[in-house]
Amino acid sequence: MDKRLGNESFGDENLGGESSADPSPLAAPAVTASRRSAKPVLLIYANCQADHLAKVLPRVPEAADQVAVKYLFIHSLEEPGLTWDTYPSDYLDGVTCVWEQISEAFPGPREELHRRLPSGVRRIRFPALTASMIWPFAAPDPRPSKRNLYMYGDSIAARLGMRLAGKLVTDDEIFEEYMAVSSRRMPDLDRRLELEEWAWRKRDLESDFAAADYLHANFRRTQLFYEPGRITRDPLLYLMSQLVLATFDGPWSGGAEILAALQQLLRYHVGYDTISQPVHPMVAERLKLHWYDPEARYRWFAHDWSFREWVVRCVRFTPYVATLY
Repeated sequence: MDKRLGNESFGDENLGGESSADPSPLAAPAVTASRRSAKPVLLIYANCQADHLAKVLPRVPEAADQVAVKYLFIHSLEEPGLTWDTYPSDYLDGVTCVWEQISEAFPGPREELHRRLPSGVRRIRFPALTASMIWPFAAPDPRPSKRNLYMYGDSIAARLGMRLAGKLVTDDEIFEEYMAVSSRRMPDLDRRLELEEWAWRKRDLESDFAAADYLHANFRRTQLFYEPGRITRDPLLYLMSQLVLATFDGPWSGGAEILAALQQLLRYHVGYDTISQPVHPMVAERLKLHWYDPEARYRWFAHDWSFREWVVRCVRFTPYVATLY
């Protein structure tokens, strides 16, 4: 059936996508550890790649008996009403160790973190993991929307949607045009990979353990990402093993036992798949992604869409029923 492609701003409160940033795990400045706790506090300062670590670590008695966990979501510190000046002066009281994710993001809030950390705190730095070479067109959709329908969108789809706005076009015509335009504009993916690997190694230099070699050795044969920054189970377990063994080696102890318990808890975990961007078939071919499945369906909140369905929806700027994670 023909459909008229609109350029409306869909703002129904029951329809939509994500807010202007990932939902912060902080409903208030302190959520996972009480400032009144007598236990020493492990602060996790990271993006969503550490969210599940922060949630599962307190479930292991060998860890929970020794330390309270507090998770500070990096992106929240740039959100109105959640910036550093909204945090009480004693928010970091009791912190004796911090897992600090290293990235190029938010240098100002990171500088303030360092200023506020108690003296003598132990810092274990780990690199942020990224894979932008797999999604060369990934970009927030610039079309107006109260709910940021396709914040994790596609630049080609957005431009095509604006060009076709108001015209009578079929889904087949949309997808055919998208494939033609994206094929013409496909960047040099070998160069993209080279730049991504440079970023991996730069972060490694500032971290206490490396991830570049792990990513380089595995990204083709195993799916490590759902979109440029959301990781699957395998890299989550890699980060977890490095962090736990480095942390629970004195004065906290039992690293091997804690790690084994965490691995058991996460044995069916799939990673952060709540927003999964489909992979362009040309990217999969050129990067030789062995795990790529042309028939795959990708989770988008509560939905499962094929590459074609997702592209057409992005172009049409189609609203959808969203859920929290």
